[in-house]
Amino acid sequence: MNKNRIVILGFGSLLWNSNGLNISNWQKDGPILPLEFSRISKRGNLTLVIDPKNGSFNQVYWTLNKSNNLQDVMRELQKREKIKNKYLNKSIGILDVKNHLYNEGANKYPIIILDGIFKWARKKEIDFVIFSSLSVRFKDVINVPYTIENAVIYFNDLPINIQSLTKNYIEKTTWINTEFKRLFNILVINK
Repeated sequence: MNKNRIVILGFGSLLWNSNGLNISNWQKDGPILPLEFSRISKRGNLTLVIDPKNGSFNQVYWTLNKSNNLQDVMRELQKREKIKNKYLNKSIGILDVKNHLYNEGANKYPIIILDGIFKWARKKEIDFVIFSSLSVRFKDVINVPYTIENAVIYFNDLPINIQSLTKNYIEKTTWINTEFKRLFNILVINK
């Protein structure tokens, strides 16, 4: 029986809170993706997402899932990310490396980004790549477009407990370097 090598990409809280995922250790040499703290979570804190428009390129982590069943791995990530069934295909990106195919969740990104993931995966002899493809969620929450300045204003207007969630999240992403994080470190961390 031919086992599929299925990996999950990680770049945010998945790295320090992998509850429910049947995974190996996280590896540092993943593909390079444009990331930014441009998603307002359901709790209100700013979180990392793949953001081709505003993101800075960062190398992400990856881990081999111990299952060789693509549907099982997808459901694990769905449960961990608390994604409703109706949003599943839009919120989880899947790349079939052998056949150079991708689902709706991956299709939202420019082909140059997907090609970078495919190239990286082929070098690693990976069959499928799965990742959270949650969208930038900023303007649809607070009715102003995402900019670094608007993100800082948004952060400053948050209740202290949500500011603390955001600050802790950003501090845990030590390997990430984005425009927002650089400004955040100047204005908040080094205050």
